[in-house]
Amino acid sequence: MTIEIRDGTVDDLEDHAKLREQGYALDPRGRRSWMESYRSAGLAERMLGAYEKGRLIGRLSIMPFGQFFGGRPVPAGGIGAVVVAPEYRSRGIGTALLDASVKRMRDRGEVVSPLGPATMWVYRKCGWEIAGDQSVRVVPTVDLDRLDFGPYHERPATERDHDAIRKLYINAALARPGMLARPAWMWDEHLRAEPHRYVYVVEDKGRLVGYAVYKQVKDRGPTGYSLLLEDLAAESWDAESVLWRHLGAHQAQAREVRVHGLPLDALALHLPEQRIRIIWDHRWMLRVIDAPRAIAARGYPLGLTLSVPLTLDDPRGSWHSGHWVLDVHDGKGELGRGTGGGPTISITGLAALYSGYASARTLFAAGLLGEATAEQIAVLDAAFSGPRPAMNDDF
Repeated sequence: MTIEIRDGTVDDLEDHAKLREQGYALDPRGRRSWMESYRSAGLAERMLGAYEKGRLIGRLSIMPFGQFFGGRPVPAGGIGAVVVAPEYRSRGIGTALLDASVKRMRDRGEVVSPLGPATMWVYRKCGWEIAGDQSVRVVPTVDLDRLDFGPYHERPATERDHDAIRKLYINAALARPGMLARPAWMWDEHLRAEPHRYVYVVEDKGRLVGYAVYKQVKDRGPTGYSLLLEDLAAESWDAESVLWRHLGAHQAQAREVRVHGLPLDALALHLPEQRIRIIWDHRWMLRVIDAPRAIAARGYPLGLTLSVPLTLDDPRGSWHSGHWVLDVHDGKGELGRGTGGGPTISITGLAALYSGYASARTLFAAGLLGEATAEQIAVLDAAFSGPRPAMNDDF
């Protein structure tokens, strides 16, 4: 079997759409809309296709955006909609597409690559590892309705609010490792008008200080529904509490709010009971595409100075394997070639450490960080420590 891997074009959109529909059991009536969204966002050329004798038998997309780590947006290529025709599965087609995607991203300067896995083994084999949370949590509306009133009041958003909404999101995402630095096409999806989809904002003296995007999702009885919270950001708890109370005010019809990917640590400190629960426990994965540039692109704790030798093992990335030295100083990092010694870390272990999902101590226990002293483990933990990484976007 001879397989050709090649970049997509606008002319390939129909074939990619059909294979995507087969892979995810999607309604073909949405095909034209999907094709137009790809065409208008310039994503057709970001598709990769695997062909046998001219027939498309496998595909994926590489979405260009940034991803926040250490308070900085890191150039990223998000892997989306990986599909192989059923009769060609377990023949290495997916692996060939992923290896080709790594080369494309490295050539383009995209230094990390997140994805949401339907299965993990093939991605882990190609260098991706669990790196953050994307679980769905449920909050009872009756508990939200019991929160204290804040000093502000919400109102429906208008198109004039969109620029301020984007700024609020960026300010919040800077402190949330793993969140995406969304391009324009992704913001268009977040803010587009749809039936039963609402955007509300909170103002303080004419300045936006919070917003929320949510949907009403029909799920029980003739009049009942759930709320699906897609996005929420606020400058302060006073502003955020207004938005949570707004959602709680739906309790007559909606028993719960489903929250996709967003951390709820601040909310949990104000709820009257411990009734946040996870209904879908999921993690996203990350691959480090270009380790020196990835280390230089993210931020680090201010005031921290360290230097530690590392040996990196990347079976599918010869440019990575070998000896390095990690230096961190005043919030900046550098990974330069070294002469040996120090801990050995796998490319998958580096991904989990880089995002902050797994501590060096955990990686050592898992066998993904070897020959490390207690001091070296503590130094690595200090460099990559921070809030637990999370993401609330799908792609």
